[in-house]
Amino acid sequence: MKSFFHFFGLFFRSELKKHIDIIALSALMLSILTAVMVSMASYKSKVFNEIDQKPDFILKNSLSNGSMVPLDWMDKLYEIRGVSDIAPRLFVDFNGFKLLGIDFLEDNPNQNLSKLINSINLKEFLSKNYLLAKKNSLKSSQIKIKNQIFKLYPLSKEQEALIPQNTLILPLDKLQMLFNLDENFVTDIAFNVPNDDEWTMVEDKVNSLSFSSLAVNKKDMKKAYSQMFNFKGGFFLVLYLIVMAIFALILYSRYSQFQSYDKRVVGILRGVGWSIRDILIFKFLESALVVGISFILGVLGGYLILSFDSKLVGKIFFDDFKVAAIFDGATIFSILLIYSVIFFASVLIPVWKVAITQPKEAMN
Repeated sequence: MKSFFHFFGLFFRSELKKHIDIIALSALMLSILTAVMVSMASYKSKVFNEIDQKPDFILKNSLSNGSMVPLDWMDKLYEIRGVSDIAPRLFVDFNGFKLLGIDFLEDNPNQNLSKLINSINLKEFLSKNYLLAKKNSLKSSQIKIKNQIFKLYPLSKEQEALIPQNTLILPLDKLQMLFNLDENFVTDIAFNVPNDDEWTMVEDKVNSLSFSSLAVNKKDMKKAYSQMFNFKGGFFLVLYLIVMAIFALILYSRYSQFQSYDKRVVGILRGVGWSIRDILIFKFLESALVVGISFILGVLGGYLILSFDSKLVGKIFFDDFKVAAIFDGATIFSILLIYSVIFFASVLIPVWKVAITQPKEAMN
C-alpha cells in the first residue's frame, strides 16, 4: 500500500502539467458558482432573519397602491381575540430616505423596534427633535426635514444594528405634522398573534373588517421571497448546468481520446498485475486531487470576487444589495457535489473503457 501511494505521488507530480488547463477552467467556473450561490444563500438568510423580526401581520388597504388605512380599524382589531401589540405605522419617502413614524408609547410588534424603544430614554427622546437612525445613514449628526431640524439620537452599535439601513424613525404625530397628513390615516397597522393556531381565524376576521382590508402575514412574505429566490437561482443554475454539460463533453472527449502514452501506461499497469479495480482507484485518486485543487481555488476565487465587490451578484439578481457573505457548509457541499459528480463521470468512464481492454491491445 505504501509503494502504491509513493508511485501515485511520483506519477501525479510528473503528469501535473497535463491537468493545468482543466484546473484553471474548473477554478474559473467554480469561482463564479461560489460567488453567486454564497451571495444568494447569505441574502436569503438575511432576508428571512429580518422577516422573523417583523410583526406577525400587516393590515393594509387593498384598494390601490398608496391607499391609506383609517385609524378606526385599530378599534376593530382590539375586538378580535388573539390579537396583541397593535401599532399604526406611517411611511414617507424623503430624499432617498424612508421616514418611519411610530407611536413610541405603545407596544411595538416589531421585535427589533421593541428592543430599541425599551433601551432608550423616551422622556429625553420625545422632549426634543430627535430621530433614530444609523450614523452612517447621515452625513452629519442632524438633518433638515421640511422646515425642522432633527438631531440624531445617540445610540450604541448594538442599538444601531436594530434599525434598517437608510431608515429614519421619528414619532408618528411629528411626521404627520411635517407633511400635513391626515392624522386619522396611516400607511398600515402592524400587530401580532402569539398563538399560531389562531392565525387563520384572525386573518379571516381581519379581511372581513372592510371590503378593502387585507391582512398579510410574514409566512406569506417568506413564501414570496422563496419563490423569487427559486426563480432567479434556478435561472442561473440552468445556465450553469448548460456550461457544465459543455465542460463535461470536453472532459469526456479529452479522456476518451487517450494519447498513446496514456494507453501504454494503463497497458503496462495491467501487464504487471494491476487489476481493473486498482487502475480505477488510481485514476479516481488522480481525479480527486484535480477536483480538490480546482475546488479550493474556485472557493477562494469566489471569496475574492465577493471581497472585491460584495454588490456584484446583487446587481445582477436582486437590483442592488450588500450583505456579508456566509460560507455555510451546506452551500459549499452542494457546490462540491455538482462539480465532482460531473467531473468523475466524465473522466472515469473513458478510463474504464481502456482499463477493460487487454494489456497488449492497450499498448499498441
